[in-house]
Amino acid sequence: MTMLHARQIEHLLPSGWNEIIGNRSLKAHLQSMVRDMAWPRQGTGVNTLVLGDSRSGKTSAVDFAIKAMVCWKLDHNTLQPCRECGVCQQRGLTDRVTSNDLFMLDAPANGLCFTPINGNAVTAGELDDLILEARQHGSRRHLVYIDEIEGLCRRHLDHALYKAVEQHLNITWILSTATTKGLATMFINRFTKVSTEPPSVPAMAVFLAQVCRRPDVEISWDDGATFLLLAGRSRQLVGLALKCLAKAKLNEGFLTRALVEDFPFDEDEP
Repeated sequence: MTMLHARQIEHLLPSGWNEIIGNRSLKAHLQSMVRDMAWPRQGTGVNTLVLGDSRSGKTSAVDFAIKAMVCWKLDHNTLQPCRECGVCQQRGLTDRVTSNDLFMLDAPANGLCFTPINGNAVTAGELDDLILEARQHGSRRHLVYIDEIEGLCRRHLDHALYKAVEQHLNITWILSTATTKGLATMFINRFTKVSTEPPSVPAMAVFLAQVCRRPDVEISWDDGATFLLLAGRSRQLVGLALKCLAKAKLNEGFLTRALVEDFPFDEDEP
């Protein structure tokens, strides 16, 4: 088994619904979308606005749900992706939100095209190109995920987003943001809003211990109470706790109370 390096641990993606910690309402909403959009139903889904703190698990939950939506051999009882088809072999479908390049995944089994977009980097021209591409394939369904839409507002491109949503109705949109500041109320009301919810400290501690025990992670620790400390100090933000585990991986694969106490969690505060 290939060992994960520190950066992969920091951005660890769930491989099952049970690995989406906390976020019960978001998980239930995404599962409903999977049932509606996956083969054979081929629905259009619900335009969704995911609200929550940075590193609260928004993108990782959406990534797993989208993988289920476009999986060629989805288990419809468990809604679990098959892990074998061409789509499932890709590590993270939303990885490309770190890039400026538009990417379109065409899943021929159910005709659902998917494009992830980085709200901090996309241009108005690229959003126009997306609309043009969707018009040229009007018979296909399209799913677009835009991460950190506050980046569009900061760069005064929110009107380009409004235009993109309004001009093409066969696109299902999933947007995520830490704040709705700057977004028009009429635009927000076009979406079903779902907020992230933190797990309890004990549940978070159990999850972090499970991550450390993974054969492809293998991080040892000094005491079980260290996981409780990590869960609390990270404010139960999964992405922030994983960032600390990534540091432990670099620390000869050993998580200690001192490392957790000294870790600069506050640097991620907005």
